[in-house]
Amino acid sequence: MDRWSPATVLETPPNTNGYRHRWVAEYVNGSPTPRNVQMALREGYQRVLITELPDGYLVDEDGGDNYARTGGLILMKIPEDFARQREQHYLSKSRNALQGANALQGVAGANAVEEDRGTRTLDGADAGRALAQMNQA
Repeated sequence: MDRWSPATVLETPPNTNGYRHRWVAEYVNGSPTPRNVQMALREGYQRVLITELPDGYLVDEDGGDNYARTGGLILMKIPEDFARQREQHYLSKSRNALQGANALQGVAGANAVEEDRGTRTLDGADAGRALAQMNQA
């Protein structure tokens, strides 16, 4: 370690050989979540073997299949080029959503944020005058 961090913050190995690393949940509260790992595999991630890790990198070794795991998480890697493409995809989706929200705000104007229904609270003499007007109508 080159700096202190809380034990709850998981480090990933340095990006090496053109790969980026990420921890993916295999279990949540003791229940398996296979969809998380399957989705990562479909995106191009690969499981990381313990033997691929730098010396002294701490992981649990109780999985029996030699993949790097700790606390219900499995370490996965993705080629740097795929990682950049993934970032661009989600950045584009975020921009499109923001542009859509801005467009809706422009169409709806102030009503998109606040609607004035014309209701008011009256008391005393003002309430008496308002009741008198309603009765005359």
